[in-house]
Amino acid sequence: MKRKCNIVLRFFLITIVMISLMLVCICRTYASGPYVPYKDVRLDSWYTSYVEYVSYKKIMTGYDNITFAPNDNITRAMVVTVFWRMAGEPEPKNSGKVFPDVPTGKWYSKAVAWAKENKIIGGYNTGFFGTNDCIIRQDFVKILKGYADYKGLEIDKATNVSFKTKADAGKVSDYAKPFIEWAYQRNIIGQGSDLNPKGFLTRAETAAMITRFDTTAYLSLKKILLDGDCWLYDTYNDPAYFVNFYSLKAGGTGKAQLLIIDPSGNACEATPPERLKYRIDENSRSVYISYTIGTDQGTYYSQETQYYYNEDGIFRSDNGDILIPSNRSNQYEMIRRIIAYQPDLLSEIR
Repeated sequence: MKRKCNIVLRFFLITIVMISLMLVCICRTYASGPYVPYKDVRLDSWYTSYVEYVSYKKIMTGYDNITFAPNDNITRAMVVTVFWRMAGEPEPKNSGKVFPDVPTGKWYSKAVAWAKENKIIGGYNTGFFGTNDCIIRQDFVKILKGYADYKGLEIDKATNVSFKTKADAGKVSDYAKPFIEWAYQRNIIGQGSDLNPKGFLTRAETAAMITRFDTTAYLSLKKILLDGDCWLYDTYNDPAYFVNFYSLKAGGTGKAQLLIIDPSGNACEATPPERLKYRIDENSRSVYISYTIGTDQGTYYSQETQYYYNEDGIFRSDNGDILIPSNRSNQYEMIRRIIAYQPDLLSEIR
């Protein structure tokens, strides 16, 4: 009797294990990991890894906790929200109503206002934004390039082959050709498939393009420095310095002008351009500024300082000097306080 019970128990346990394994196999047909809980995203789908990436980075979310809707067309409101999240969800300067069809207080309101004021995307000629309108692929690529320029991001070319070699290249609108070329040569669009420039973009395709962009883009020091003026804070001399970069030659040495700013914010002295030069080294993430300094004896000597770029958006030298790109939206208050000779600034931004 005991032996019979053992056999029955074994059979029961084996049955439970087999059923459990079957359930696991069925469940694992769909992505249900910690970052992709969606029941409509299969593990064997071409877009699963892309959905996982944008979900993990909190760039894109589902309609709810279990629905991503990968094959739905993405709307203009969704697109601007994606880029707004990538930018860190900055507060727009205008918190009011920026388009007639964009009311305040909606999940996309701040994103639309931010995108408009930074010229990443605008409205229609009618004055409306088209919140729920679907977006076509060539327009999305144009917005993506605008976002890259806004952030000073670069992506190295993966190929020199033109998109014009694609079978449907003739369908690309003239205004979109430079943006499609940029994206195609960087493996963002059209690799292994048609360009389909005027087809509506799906949420899965959006996740794919965003992932390809975000995992290969890097911050270009050249764009950071040339996109606007920079402020240099010298720890050995109290005044702030306003550095205006210009005449950049790729891979070479450019000239710069140094204006000494008094406490009132007025330029009181200027260094001749030929005495101040800079060069950029993208590999070491540094900018070198060379000063030609005069002496009482009428002779000159050069002194070069290396400024290392930190991910907080500020360049620092080994001796504590700070170079702040003024085109960064969060730097205005720092610049104002530098001019006001606030000594506690250094401890805050180091």
